[in-house]
Amino acid sequence: MNYFPTSNTIYVGNIQSIDDNTLREYFQRFGEIEAFFHNCSRSADEWLIDYRFIRFSSDTDINIFLTNKIDHTICRIRLDIHSYDAVFSDETRLLSDRKICIAHTNSQLNRNVIKKAFTRYGRILNCTCVSSGNGLEYVYIEFDSINSVRSIITSGQ
Repeated sequence: MNYFPTSNTIYVGNIQSIDDNTLREYFQRFGEIEAFFHNCSRSADEWLIDYRFIRFSSDTDINIFLTNKIDHTICRIRLDIHSYDAVFSDETRLLSDRKICIAHTNSQLNRNVIKKAFTRYGRILNCTCVSSGNGLEYVYIEFDSINSVRSIITSGQ
């Protein structure tokens, strides 16, 4: 359980391809950052984290992120911004559906082969392959649009 004020804390998603320094530099323009964190407790899984919570000082008005119709983008990636409390609500739709995870057992499939096969569905921002060590391989693909993932799911292939 977190015991800190959440009224000046925002959730920022879609950041797996954006390093923390770039993210911090972008958001410092809007106010003083007091904390920059995620809630993943396993360091081995940190590379999978696609979000950060950013807590601003009390004199920063976070409504600039929540009420303005400005698309906040870094490196052509549209950030997914919500209030801290809204993220834990079932009504809030996050943009994490631009990503898919594929598990397979064919060790002959490398990153380039997989990326080439999925490029036909849309522009790939990130493609990461991970081996479990027990014969199961995982591929994490991040597209620039939710439409790419929808095409994969509806294609039936």
